[in-house]
Amino acid sequence: MDSNACHERAYRIALRPRLPELAANFNYEPCKGRRTRDALRDMGIEDEQLIEELNETKQQAYRELVEAGAVVLMPFAREVLTALRQRENRLFVVTGGSRRSSESVMRSLGILDWFEAMVTADDIVNSKPAPDCWLQCVASAGLEPRRSLVVEDALNGILAARAAGLDAIAVNNPQLANLPEYAGSLENVINCLSCS
Repeated sequence: MDSNACHERAYRIALRPRLPELAANFNYEPCKGRRTRDALRDMGIEDEQLIEELNETKQQAYRELVEAGAVVLMPFAREVLTALRQRENRLFVVTGGSRRSSESVMRSLGILDWFEAMVTADDIVNSKPAPDCWLQCVASAGLEPRRSLVVEDALNGILAARAAGLDAIAVNNPQLANLPEYAGSLENVINCLSCS
């Protein structure tokens, strides 16, 4: 799913009233794949009460944007998921988002039941780029790391996959084009799946 613009907007909604300068200069790229609280700390916010307030405001703004239909599937995502399911691959969601928000958006897109399980920010101690989320997914699902593949659109997710010892491909984010894992778009992935 392509929730990046929605997350970026929700961050700005949360930051603007309390920290307008930070909101005006906000760059979402370093926040991708991260738990909101951790991203806020990385922005230099130290007041834990303020972090909690901003986190709650951001989460609420995100859910409202989801309910308004602001999150859509990435181009070719449905085709990739369909092809993987037809090949009887096991599919999991590993996200830096909360379970409540992640389930909400996946339900609204009609793909929640396409996945066997989900690991969210609620399930781990350290968010991406730490490997915790991927390690938990592999362990809880009994997956073989050498037979698992991570599909990511965030540098933090690729770094987390590397740290967990998992192969990964980076998609739909031109800012990752310099990475050896970069596969381009999901259209490239579906073309590869069609050829194999």
